[in-house]
Amino acid sequence: MTATVTIMDGGMGSALRMRFPEKLTRDPLWSARLLTTPEGMTEVQKLHEEYIDAGAEYITTNNYACVPLYLDTTKEFSCVELTHRAVNLARAAVDKKGAGSVILSLPPLRQSYSPEVTPLEEAHAFYNQIVREVSHKVDLIMAETVSATANAQAPCEVAEKEGRPLLLSFTVNDLNNGSLRSGECISDAVRFLDEKRLKHKGILINCSTPHATTPALAKLLESDHQAEIVGCYPNSFKPIPADWNHHKDGPPKPDDLAIPEFVGSCKKWYAMGKEHAARRGTNINFFVGGCCGILPQHIQALSSAFCLGSA
Repeated sequence: MTATVTIMDGGMGSALRMRFPEKLTRDPLWSARLLTTPEGMTEVQKLHEEYIDAGAEYITTNNYACVPLYLDTTKEFSCVELTHRAVNLARAAVDKKGAGSVILSLPPLRQSYSPEVTPLEEAHAFYNQIVREVSHKVDLIMAETVSATANAQAPCEVAEKEGRPLLLSFTVNDLNNGSLRSGECISDAVRFLDEKRLKHKGILINCSTPHATTPALAKLLESDHQAEIVGCYPNSFKPIPADWNHHKDGPPKPDDLAIPEFVGSCKKWYAMGKEHAARRGTNINFFVGGCCGILPQHIQALSSAFCLGSA
């Protein structure tokens, strides 16, 4: 049995903020602001194209901030309208380059890394509207930065209702041996999905440090998961405390993850997945890429490492 590898892109919002700090650092719309002007949309598509040129086989839509948490601060734009624009830009980049596939991001409806559980009815209403409106334009859907097990339920149910393949990506505690931000073990999340009979195509770990990602992946691979796709796409932040609050503490602190360390971590995770596939006699498609702070140059090095057969 085998483990194949698929290269994802890197961070969108963080990369755009690095390029336009004067526009985005203090803007309540954050990366969604660039979806509101022709000039901004040009930059979003340009970054997508850079990731494709770097070797990304899947790019993720720039709609992470297209949620009420951000857009309700100004009431200027609708979440659906800007998500449409984000999807169209990703699709335009793929069409222009003649390569790549598009993942629709289903962002958390509460502050990133918060273990707060979004009421199921609220999550259903939001995700159902987004998936119904734009999922026909994308190749996969991915619920990102899921901090608590219960927050995986609505995306699974909405995707199944619409007949769309879904990836679930959990974020783990940087300071607590790889448990979820809620304190739950990732194996508990797998058990929850099974007990609720929630269908999904894959389970990933994202927006956590490489150091925290490794033990979380080990626990995921040890669990009785049945996912076709497993993977990791870490951030380049310093460890985020459990009580971190964006309004009180400001943005997470960048850590400038060195490219060799990033590539080495991804290769190690792929090797763990490959060993797991061989041990269980199953096939796994292992997704690797990056989240906040991971840039096109990281993805270029990652793609080269795997394409050169050095994985």
